[in-house]
Amino acid sequence: MTRRLVRSLPNDGKPLRSLTDVQRRALQGFRQKLASGEYRQVPADCLCGASPDSGILVGEKDRYGLPVTTLLCPACGLLWTSPRLDDASRTRFYEDDYRLIYSGWHTSPDTFFQGQVAFGRRLLRQFGAHFPSGAHPTVYDIGCAAGGALLPFREAGYAVAGCDLSEHAMAAGRQHGLDLRVGEPDVLRDRGPADLVIVAQVLEHLPEPHRFVEQITTSLLKPGGLLFVGMPGLFEAYHAYHRLGRYLQNAHLYHYSLHTTTRLMALVGFRLISGTEEVAAVYQQVGPSQGRGSVPDPAAVVAVRRYLAQGESIRSELAWHVRANHDRLKTVLRLARSRQLGRAVARRLGRVVGQLEP
Repeated sequence: MTRRLVRSLPNDGKPLRSLTDVQRRALQGFRQKLASGEYRQVPADCLCGASPDSGILVGEKDRYGLPVTTLLCPACGLLWTSPRLDDASRTRFYEDDYRLIYSGWHTSPDTFFQGQVAFGRRLLRQFGAHFPSGAHPTVYDIGCAAGGALLPFREAGYAVAGCDLSEHAMAAGRQHGLDLRVGEPDVLRDRGPADLVIVAQVLEHLPEPHRFVEQITTSLLKPGGLLFVGMPGLFEAYHAYHRLGRYLQNAHLYHYSLHTTTRLMALVGFRLISGTEEVAAVYQQVGPSQGRGSVPDPAAVVAVRRYLAQGESIRSELAWHVRANHDRLKTVLRLARSRQLGRAVARRLGRVVGQLEP
Protein backbone atom coordinates (compact mmCIF):
# COMPACT_ATOMS: atom_id res chain seq x y z
CA MET A 1 0.00 0.00 0.00
CA THR A 2 2.74 2.45 -0.95
CA ARG A 3 2.24 3.63 -4.52
CA ARG A 4 -0.89 5.65 -5.21
CA LEU A 5 -3.15 4.72 -8.11
CA VAL A 6 -3.75 8.46 -8.54
CA ARG A 7 -0.35 10.11 -8.32
CA SER A 8 -1.81 13.64 -8.22
CA LEU A 9 -3.32 13.09 -4.75
CA PRO A 10 -0.43 13.36 -2.25
CA ASN A 11 -1.05 14.54 1.30
CA ASP A 12 0.27 18.05 0.66
CA GLY A 13 -2.55 20.08 2.23
CA LYS A 14 -3.33 21.92 -1.02
CA PRO A 15 -7.06 22.28 -1.83
CA LEU A 16 -8.28 21.35 -5.30
CA ARG A 17 -11.08 23.90 -5.46
CA SER A 18 -11.52 27.58 -4.66
CA LEU A 19 -12.60 28.37 -1.10
CA THR A 20 -14.38 31.26 0.57
CA ASP A 21 -13.00 32.92 3.71
CA VAL A 22 -15.71 31.17 5.73
CA GLN A 23 -14.60 27.79 4.39
CA ARG A 24 -10.93 28.52 5.07
CA ARG A 25 -11.65 29.42 8.68
CA ALA A 26 -13.84 26.33 9.10
CA LEU A 27 -11.12 24.11 7.66
CA GLN A 28 -8.54 25.65 9.97
CA GLY A 29 -10.77 24.96 12.94
CA PHE A 30 -11.36 21.38 11.81
CA ARG A 31 -7.61 20.77 11.42
CA GLN A 32 -7.02 22.15 14.92
CA LYS A 33 -9.60 19.75 16.35
CA LEU A 34 -7.85 16.84 14.65
CA ALA A 35 -4.39 17.96 15.81
CA SER A 36 -5.50 18.47 19.42
CA GLY A 37 -7.27 15.11 19.64
CA GLU A 38 -10.65 16.76 20.12
CA TYR A 39 -11.68 14.83 17.02
CA ARG A 40 -10.42 11.25 16.94
CA GLN A 41 -9.82 9.08 13.88
CA VAL A 42 -10.00 5.29 13.85
CA PRO A 43 -9.09 2.64 11.24
CA ALA A 44 -12.03 1.15 9.34
CA ASP A 45 -12.56 -2.02 7.33
CA CYS A 46 -14.30 -2.13 3.96
CA LEU A 47 -17.98 -3.11 4.01
CA CYS A 48 -17.00 -6.60 2.85
CA GLY A 49 -14.62 -7.00 5.80
CA ALA A 50 -11.32 -6.35 4.04
CA SER A 51 -8.78 -4.62 6.31
CA PRO A 52 -7.07 -1.28 5.54
CA ASP A 53 -3.73 -3.14 5.30
CA SER A 54 -5.08 -5.05 2.30
CA GLY A 55 -6.43 -1.96 0.54
CA ILE A 56 -4.92 -0.51 -2.63
CA LEU A 57 -3.92 3.12 -2.03
CA VAL A 58 -5.81 5.52 -4.32
CA GLY A 59 -5.12 8.95 -2.83
CA GLU A 60 -4.08 10.78 0.34
CA LYS A 61 -6.14 13.96 0.32
CA ASP A 62 -9.59 15.23 -0.58
CA ARG A 63 -10.92 18.27 -2.47
CA TYR A 64 -10.25 20.54 0.50
CA GLY A 65 -6.65 19.39 0.95
CA LEU A 66 -7.58 17.50 4.12
CA PRO A 67 -5.58 14.33 4.85
CA VAL A 68 -7.91 11.62 3.59
CA THR A 69 -6.65 8.13 2.75
CA THR A 70 -8.82 6.54 0.06
CA LEU A 71 -8.42 2.81 -0.55
CA LEU A 72 -9.67 0.44 -3.24
CA CYS A 73 -10.87 -2.88 -1.87
CA PRO A 74 -9.05 -5.72 -3.69
CA ALA A 75 -11.95 -8.07 -2.93
CA CYS A 76 -15.16 -6.19 -3.79
CA GLY A 77 -14.08 -3.08 -5.74
CA LEU A 78 -15.48 -0.51 -3.31
CA LEU A 79 -13.54 2.67 -2.52
CA TRP A 80 -13.45 3.56 1.17
CA THR A 81 -11.79 5.92 3.65
CA SER A 82 -9.53 4.76 6.47
CA PRO A 83 -8.86 6.13 9.02
CA ARG A 84 -12.02 8.15 9.60
CA LEU A 85 -13.70 10.07 12.43
CA ASP A 86 -15.05 7.94 15.25
CA ASP A 87 -18.78 8.04 15.98
CA ALA A 88 -18.67 10.82 18.59
CA SER A 89 -16.38 13.01 16.48
CA ARG A 90 -18.48 12.46 13.36
CA THR A 91 -21.66 13.54 15.17
CA ARG A 92 -20.03 16.79 16.27
CA PHE A 93 -18.50 17.32 12.82
CA TYR A 94 -21.93 17.30 11.17
CA GLU A 95 -23.41 19.66 13.70
CA ASP A 96 -20.51 22.14 13.94
CA ASP A 97 -18.28 21.90 10.87
CA TYR A 98 -19.87 20.15 7.91
CA ARG A 99 -22.06 22.90 6.43
CA LEU A 100 -19.45 25.61 6.97
CA ILE A 101 -16.71 23.60 5.22
CA TYR A 102 -18.84 22.30 2.38
CA SER A 103 -21.11 25.27 1.70
CA GLY A 104 -19.93 28.19 3.81
CA TRP A 105 -23.18 28.42 5.80
CA HIS A 106 -24.97 26.92 8.81
CA THR A 107 -28.53 27.93 7.90
CA SER A 108 -29.55 26.92 4.38
CA PRO A 109 -29.77 29.91 2.00
CA ASP A 110 -32.86 30.30 -0.16
CA THR A 111 -30.93 29.31 -3.31
CA PHE A 112 -30.13 25.94 -1.75
CA PHE A 113 -33.75 25.44 -0.71
CA GLN A 114 -35.02 26.30 -4.19
CA GLY A 115 -32.51 23.84 -5.70
CA GLN A 116 -33.97 21.15 -3.48
CA VAL A 117 -37.49 22.14 -4.58
CA ALA A 118 -36.46 21.70 -8.24
CA PHE A 119 -35.01 18.29 -7.36
CA GLY A 120 -38.27 17.37 -5.64
CA ARG A 121 -40.27 18.30 -8.76
CA ARG A 122 -38.13 15.93 -10.84
CA LEU A 123 -38.71 13.14 -8.32
CA LEU A 124 -42.45 13.82 -8.27
CA ARG A 125 -42.63 13.44 -12.06
CA GLN A 126 -40.61 10.24 -11.82
CA PHE A 127 -42.63 8.60 -9.06
CA GLY A 128 -46.13 9.85 -9.90
CA ALA A 129 -46.70 6.89 -12.22
CA HIS A 130 -45.92 4.41 -9.42
CA PHE A 131 -48.98 5.41 -7.36
CA PRO A 132 -52.62 5.02 -8.46
CA SER A 133 -54.69 8.10 -9.21
CA GLY A 134 -56.51 9.36 -6.15
CA ALA A 135 -54.08 7.75 -3.73
CA HIS A 136 -52.48 9.80 -0.97
CA PRO A 137 -49.01 8.30 -0.58
CA THR A 138 -46.62 9.08 2.25
CA VAL A 139 -43.11 10.29 1.46
CA TYR A 140 -40.18 10.64 3.87
CA ASP A 141 -36.85 12.33 3.15
CA ILE A 142 -34.00 11.00 5.27
CA GLY A 143 -31.10 13.44 5.51
CA CYS A 144 -33.42 16.13 4.19
CA ALA A 145 -31.18 19.17 4.91
CA ALA A 146 -33.47 22.17 4.17
CA GLY A 147 -36.34 19.83 3.25
CA GLY A 148 -37.09 21.51 -0.08
CA ALA A 149 -37.48 18.22 -1.97
CA LEU A 150 -40.63 17.49 0.04
CA LEU A 151 -42.45 20.69 -0.88
CA PRO A 152 -43.63 19.59 -4.38
CA PHE A 153 -44.91 16.30 -2.91
CA ARG A 154 -46.90 18.13 -0.24
CA GLU A 155 -48.36 20.49 -2.84
CA ALA A 156 -49.45 17.41 -4.84
CA GLY A 157 -51.36 16.04 -1.85
CA TYR A 158 -48.78 13.63 -0.43
CA ALA A 159 -48.19 13.28 3.30
CA VAL A 160 -44.55 14.27 3.88
CA ALA A 161 -41.94 14.46 6.64
CA GLY A 162 -38.17 14.56 6.89
CA CYS A 163 -35.27 14.25 9.30
CA ASP A 164 -31.67 15.42 9.43
CA LEU A 165 -28.84 15.56 11.96
CA SER A 166 -28.43 19.33 11.58
CA GLU A 167 -30.90 21.62 13.34
CA HIS A 168 -29.53 24.65 11.44
CA ALA A 169 -30.04 23.16 7.97
CA MET A 170 -33.79 22.65 8.38
CA ALA A 171 -34.74 26.26 9.10
CA ALA A 172 -35.91 27.09 5.56
CA GLY A 173 -38.17 24.05 5.27
CA ARG A 174 -39.75 24.67 8.65
CA GLN A 175 -40.59 28.21 7.57
CA HIS A 176 -42.68 26.58 4.81
CA GLY A 177 -44.52 24.50 7.40
CA LEU A 178 -42.79 21.19 6.64
CA ASP A 179 -42.57 18.56 9.37
CA LEU A 180 -38.78 18.28 9.72
CA ARG A 181 -37.20 16.61 12.74
CA VAL A 182 -33.70 16.33 14.18
CA GLY A 183 -32.36 12.81 14.51
CA GLU A 184 -32.10 9.39 12.94
CA PRO A 185 -34.93 7.82 10.86
CA ASP A 186 -36.63 6.48 14.00
CA VAL A 187 -37.86 9.99 14.84
CA LEU A 188 -40.43 9.60 12.03
CA ARG A 189 -41.77 6.25 13.22
CA ASP A 190 -44.83 7.76 14.91
CA ARG A 191 -46.11 8.90 11.50
CA GLY A 192 -46.43 5.31 10.26
CA PRO A 193 -44.87 3.57 7.24
CA ALA A 194 -44.19 5.38 3.95
CA ASP A 195 -44.78 4.44 0.32
CA LEU A 196 -41.56 6.17 -0.75
CA VAL A 197 -38.42 7.01 1.20
CA ILE A 198 -35.87 9.41 -0.30
CA VAL A 199 -32.25 8.82 0.70
CA ALA A 200 -30.27 11.39 -1.30
CA GLN A 201 -26.63 12.25 -0.51
CA VAL A 202 -26.74 10.06 2.61
CA LEU A 203 -25.47 6.49 2.18
CA GLU A 204 -21.94 7.59 1.26
CA HIS A 205 -21.67 9.32 4.66
CA LEU A 206 -22.56 6.25 6.74
CA PRO A 207 -20.15 3.76 8.36
CA GLU A 208 -22.80 1.02 8.26
CA PRO A 209 -25.16 1.76 5.36
CA HIS A 210 -26.68 -1.71 5.44
CA ARG A 211 -27.84 -1.16 9.04
CA PHE A 212 -29.31 2.18 8.03
CA VAL A 213 -31.35 0.67 5.18
CA GLU A 214 -32.47 -2.17 7.47
CA GLN A 215 -33.69 0.45 9.97
CA ILE A 216 -35.70 2.17 7.26
CA THR A 217 -37.13 -1.15 6.06
CA THR A 218 -38.29 -2.30 9.48
CA SER A 219 -39.63 0.99 10.83
CA LEU A 220 -40.48 3.37 7.98
CA LEU A 221 -41.22 1.60 4.69
CA LYS A 222 -44.35 -0.27 3.70
CA PRO A 223 -43.82 -3.84 2.40
CA GLY A 224 -42.94 -3.55 -1.28
CA GLY A 225 -42.29 0.17 -0.86
CA LEU A 226 -39.88 2.24 -2.93
CA LEU A 227 -36.51 3.68 -1.96
CA PHE A 228 -34.78 6.41 -3.94
CA VAL A 229 -31.00 6.43 -3.53
CA GLY A 230 -28.94 9.35 -4.81
CA MET A 231 -25.22 10.10 -4.38
CA PRO A 232 -22.16 11.18 -6.38
CA GLY A 233 -21.31 8.14 -8.53
CA LEU A 234 -17.69 7.01 -8.80
CA PHE A 235 -17.93 6.37 -12.55
CA GLU A 236 -19.12 9.95 -13.09
CA ALA A 237 -16.20 11.47 -11.13
CA TYR A 238 -14.07 12.63 -14.06
CA HIS A 239 -17.08 13.77 -16.09
CA ALA A 240 -18.67 15.75 -13.27
CA TYR A 241 -15.58 16.94 -11.39
CA HIS A 242 -12.83 16.73 -14.06
CA ARG A 243 -10.41 15.06 -11.64
CA LEU A 244 -10.80 12.45 -8.92
CA GLY A 245 -9.50 14.72 -6.16
CA ARG A 246 -12.41 17.14 -6.58
CA TYR A 247 -14.80 14.21 -6.20
CA LEU A 248 -13.26 12.89 -2.96
CA GLN A 249 -14.58 14.37 0.30
CA ASN A 250 -13.63 13.65 3.89
CA ALA A 251 -17.30 13.25 4.82
CA HIS A 252 -17.78 10.45 2.28
CA LEU A 253 -16.76 7.15 3.84
CA TYR A 254 -17.53 5.01 0.77
CA HIS A 255 -17.61 5.78 -2.95
CA TYR A 256 -20.18 3.82 -4.94
CA SER A 257 -20.96 3.03 -8.55
CA LEU A 258 -24.43 1.92 -9.62
CA HIS A 259 -23.11 -1.65 -9.54
CA THR A 260 -21.77 -1.52 -5.98
CA THR A 261 -24.87 0.35 -4.78
CA THR A 262 -27.14 -2.31 -6.28
CA ARG A 263 -25.00 -5.05 -4.76
CA LEU A 264 -25.38 -3.44 -1.33
CA MET A 265 -29.13 -2.99 -1.78
CA ALA A 266 -29.57 -6.62 -2.87
CA LEU A 267 -28.00 -7.76 0.40
CA VAL A 268 -30.64 -5.84 2.35
CA GLY A 269 -33.58 -7.11 0.31
CA PHE A 270 -34.07 -4.62 -2.55
CA ARG A 271 -34.12 -4.99 -6.32
CA LEU A 272 -33.16 -2.31 -8.82
CA ILE A 273 -36.02 -0.81 -10.84
CA SER A 274 -34.03 1.88 -12.63
CA GLY A 275 -30.79 3.74 -12.14
CA THR A 276 -27.89 5.71 -13.57
CA GLU A 277 -24.19 6.02 -12.77
CA GLU A 278 -24.90 9.46 -11.34
CA VAL A 279 -25.94 7.56 -8.91
CA ALA A 280 -29.71 8.11 -9.05
CA ALA A 281 -31.56 4.82 -8.54
CA VAL A 282 -34.97 3.47 -7.55
CA TYR A 283 -35.18 0.24 -5.55
CA GLN A 284 -38.13 -1.84 -4.38
CA GLN A 285 -38.22 -3.98 -1.29
CA VAL A 286 -38.62 -7.61 -2.33
CA GLY A 287 -37.31 -9.71 0.56
CA PRO A 288 -35.57 -9.87 3.94
CA SER A 289 -32.12 -8.51 4.61
CA GLN A 290 -29.15 -10.88 4.43
CA GLY A 291 -27.01 -8.59 6.59
CA ARG A 292 -23.63 -7.13 5.77
CA GLY A 293 -22.19 -10.16 3.99
CA SER A 294 -19.02 -10.58 1.98
CA VAL A 295 -19.28 -10.49 -1.79
CA PRO A 296 -16.02 -11.07 -3.69
CA ASP A 297 -16.30 -9.18 -6.96
CA PRO A 298 -13.04 -9.23 -8.93
CA ALA A 299 -14.71 -7.80 -12.04
CA ALA A 300 -15.66 -4.68 -10.04
CA VAL A 301 -12.04 -4.24 -8.95
CA VAL A 302 -10.84 -4.43 -12.55
CA ALA A 303 -13.52 -1.95 -13.68
CA VAL A 304 -12.51 0.62 -11.06
CA ARG A 305 -8.80 0.32 -11.79
CA ARG A 306 -9.45 0.68 -15.52
CA TYR A 307 -11.68 3.73 -14.96
CA LEU A 308 -9.11 5.47 -12.76
CA ALA A 309 -6.29 4.72 -15.19
CA GLN A 310 -8.27 6.04 -18.16
CA GLY A 311 -9.44 9.10 -16.24
CA GLU A 312 -5.92 10.03 -15.16
CA SER A 313 -4.54 9.44 -18.65
CA ILE A 314 -7.11 11.77 -20.22
CA ARG A 315 -6.62 14.37 -17.47
CA SER A 316 -2.83 14.30 -17.95
CA GLU A 317 -3.19 14.75 -21.70
CA LEU A 318 -5.59 17.67 -21.21
CA ALA A 319 -3.23 19.20 -18.66
CA TRP A 320 -0.36 19.03 -21.17
CA HIS A 321 -2.45 20.83 -23.81
CA VAL A 322 -3.54 23.45 -21.28
CA ARG A 323 0.07 24.13 -20.27
CA ALA A 324 1.07 24.36 -23.91
CA ASN A 325 -1.78 26.76 -24.71
CA HIS A 326 -2.26 28.45 -21.36
CA ASP A 327 -1.56 31.98 -22.57
CA ARG A 328 -3.92 31.53 -25.52
CA LEU A 329 -6.73 30.35 -23.26
CA LYS A 330 -6.26 33.32 -20.96
CA THR A 331 -6.22 35.68 -23.95
CA VAL A 332 -9.49 34.23 -25.28
CA LEU A 333 -11.05 34.62 -21.84
CA ARG A 334 -9.87 38.25 -21.58
CA LEU A 335 -11.27 39.04 -25.02
CA ALA A 336 -14.59 37.42 -24.13
CA ARG A 337 -14.88 39.75 -21.15
CA SER A 338 -13.59 42.92 -22.80
CA ARG A 339 -15.76 42.61 -25.90
CA GLN A 340 -18.93 42.15 -23.88
CA LEU A 341 -19.85 38.79 -25.37
CA GLY A 342 -22.20 38.35 -22.47
CA ARG A 343 -21.56 37.72 -18.80
CA ALA A 344 -22.94 34.18 -18.98
CA VAL A 345 -20.58 33.26 -21.84
CA ALA A 346 -17.60 34.80 -20.06
CA ARG A 347 -18.43 33.00 -16.80
CA ARG A 348 -18.86 29.70 -18.60
CA LEU A 349 -15.56 30.11 -20.43
CA GLY A 350 -13.86 31.08 -17.18
CA ARG A 351 -15.10 27.91 -15.51
CA VAL A 352 -13.87 25.79 -18.41
CA VAL A 353 -10.39 27.36 -18.26
CA GLY A 354 -10.29 26.83 -14.49
CA GLN A 355 -11.43 23.23 -14.72
CA LEU A 356 -8.84 22.32 -17.34
CA GLU A 357 -5.90 23.88 -15.54
CA PRO A 358 -3.63 21.18 -14.03
